[in-house]
Amino acid sequence: MNEQQLTQSTQRPKPTADDGVLVVSADRARREQLVAALDQRFEVEPVASAERAIATATLGGIRLAVVRDDQPSIEVGEIARAFDRLGVGIVVVSPNPSLDDAVQAMQAGVLDIFADETSDQAIAQRVDDAMQRATTSQARQRRIIRLKQLCRQLNTARNQMADEVGNLCSELASAYATLDQQLATMRLSSEFEGVIRQELELESLLRTALEFFLAKFGSLNAAVYLPDQSGDYSLGAYVNYDCPKATAEVMLEQLADVIPSRFERAAGPFRLQSEADLQRALGEGATWLSGQTLLAAPCHEDGECLAVIALFRDRRNAFDEDAVRTFAVLVEAFAAQLARVVRVHHRCAQDEGWGMADEADDGFGLAA
Repeated sequence: MNEQQLTQSTQRPKPTADDGVLVVSADRARREQLVAALDQRFEVEPVASAERAIATATLGGIRLAVVRDDQPSIEVGEIARAFDRLGVGIVVVSPNPSLDDAVQAMQAGVLDIFADETSDQAIAQRVDDAMQRATTSQARQRRIIRLKQLCRQLNTARNQMADEVGNLCSELASAYATLDQQLATMRLSSEFEGVIRQELELESLLRTALEFFLAKFGSLNAAVYLPDQSGDYSLGAYVNYDCPKATAEVMLEQLADVIPSRFERAAGPFRLQSEADLQRALGEGATWLSGQTLLAAPCHEDGECLAVIALFRDRRNAFDEDAVRTFAVLVEAFAAQLARVVRVHHRCAQDEGWGMADEADDGFGLAA
């Protein structure tokens, strides 16, 4: 093997296009010398200015820039920072580098700095070392970028999972609340049905039902309006909490011409909280309930209204949403039992209907 073959066999293969080297020098002669020193090992592209070098590196394929410190319009530190943003390493060749120059260059991210007098062989070796450091650094930088991307994706996924878990918890809480409310409704309905199921006399049913209403709602006034053969309503039973007996009977009888006709075809309980609500629903009859809050609902069975129930009390103790739900459950159960009583008594078809009966006042007014 001759000397030329030995030299060629020990030469490192030229790197790929991604490992290109820029040689940057305003001095043409020195630029050509650097190219000659590196051309056997690297894909070298010479340029005269840092601006041209940066523009070339922006296009890609450049791993390292060998920059001679002879650029008239830009400092080496600024060049180094520009190449660093592009992911390109930099080696500086200086006519007469000092220790301070080397420190400042390294602080700016320069991989190596050496003097013009450095031999071609030494230049090639130092650029080779810098290339390896640049490759390692850039690979590390890519891993860091990839890790940051994965962290962002993980954080996004974690936030999405947290949102999903939060939504699921909210849905479960809502489902449990709904289930708890349904169970409470079933318990209330079963309790009331158990109390009134054995009441097959109208008077006993009305008394027992009103006593249960008082137990659940507290102190209030209540009236049950029953229809007669002609479809007109009269007061079938009442609870008088805060009115003189004579006044209560007059008021409730007057309301018999107002409340049933307004609510006998309603789909469910109505709550009237304000004077404006009462005026819209009852018209002139609202004057009888001034300062009161009203709950009213019809008792339907097979499409027929068997009774209308009205509860009212001072607005300062107004009925809340729980009271409305409770009222709806009790009205439904009462309507079913009232229908049984009507069937037992052949719909109570007496000529006199279900008018008022005079009885001793014990807090309840009842008619049968």
